[in-house]
Amino acid sequence: MRRENIFYVVMLAFLLAGLSGCATSEKASEFERPVWPKPPETARYEYSGTLRTDLSFTGDKSSFTERMAGVAPEGEPLFAKPYDVASRGGVLLVSDTVQRVVHMLILPTRSIFRIGGLGGDGALTKPVGVAIDGNGRIYVADVTARDVKVYGMNGHYLMTLGNPELLVRPTDVAVNDEGTRVYVVDTGGIESRSHQIQVFDGEGDFIKTIGTRGSGEGEFNLPVQAAVNADGELYVLDAGNFRVQVFDADGLFLRAWGKAGRNMGDFARPRGLALDSDGLVYVTDTAFGNFQVFRGDGQLMLSVGKSGANVPGEYSLPAGIAVDELGWVYILDQRYNKLDVIKKL
Repeated sequence: MRRENIFYVVMLAFLLAGLSGCATSEKASEFERPVWPKPPETARYEYSGTLRTDLSFTGDKSSFTERMAGVAPEGEPLFAKPYDVASRGGVLLVSDTVQRVVHMLILPTRSIFRIGGLGGDGALTKPVGVAIDGNGRIYVADVTARDVKVYGMNGHYLMTLGNPELLVRPTDVAVNDEGTRVYVVDTGGIESRSHQIQVFDGEGDFIKTIGTRGSGEGEFNLPVQAAVNADGELYVLDAGNFRVQVFDADGLFLRAWGKAGRNMGDFARPRGLALDSDGLVYVTDTAFGNFQVFRGDGQLMLSVGKSGANVPGEYSLPAGIAVDELGWVYILDQRYNKLDVIKKL
C-alpha cells in the first residue's frame, strides 16, 4: 500500500471511531452496527457512521467516552438537500441543491470548505452531479446553468464545459483518471430527444455525442448518472429504461443489464451509480430504500440497507453514492439529510 494511503487509512479510521457515537441515541452496549448480508452469512459490508452536522465531522468538545455512549454533539446541519457525492484521496464532495454549493470535506484534517458559493465565473446555481479526476480536479454539473464547472483541487474555478445550446438538463458528470475524457449526462426532458451523453476533452472542447432517446442498445431514456472504471469503460444508469449500460471510452456499446421490477436485482426508481476498484457496480434505488451491488456483468451480489426510519442502514430517499479507492462506501439520503459511511469488509 502506498505511504499516503496508509496515512489516509489511519486518519479515516480515527474519524469513523468518533462518528459511531454520533449516529444513534442508543447506548453503545445496546447498539449493534448493521452488517450485510445478515448472519449466518459472512458479513461483507458494515455500517461505520453518519455525517449530519459540522461537529459530527470536525469533532466536538465532549469526551471520547461520551461520544461512544451515544451522546450526539450539537452542531449546525451540514446539508440542506444533498444530491450527489464523490470521494477520492481523502476528499469527500457533496453537492447541495438548496445551499447552491459543493461541500468539500477533507477527511485527514476534518476541514470543511464550500465550492461555488462566492459568485463570479465559478458560482453555482443548482449543483447536482460531482466527480474528481486523478489530478484532483473537481467537476460539477449545474442543471440550472446547463453546464459543468471545473475547479482545481484547492476549489478555485478553472473553466466551464458546455452551455445551454449543447446541454438541456445536465444531471451528472464522469471523468477518466487522466482527466482527458469528461462525460456529461444529459437527462433531457419529457418532450426532449436529448437523452444522451456529451463528451469533452481535458481542455473543455466538445468531442462527440453518445446516444439519443430510445430503448435500443446505446439509446437512453432519462439517463441520470455515470461513472468510469480504471479501464476507461463508461457505465451509465439509464433510469427510464431501468438498466445499466456500458460503453468503451469512445462510446461503443458493450453490454447492458437490468429491468423494471420489485425483486432483488430489478430496478424500480434507480437514482445513483458508483464503481469500486474491484469492478463492482453500486446502484441506489429510492423505491427500495437501499443500494444493490452487482458484478461488472450485471450479476447481483447483494443489497445493502432498506426503507425505514432515520436510523443507521435505513433510508427514505437514497440519492448519490460513491466508493473511494480504499473501499469505503458513502451514501446520501435526501430526506434525512445524512451521509452514511459503510465499510467494505
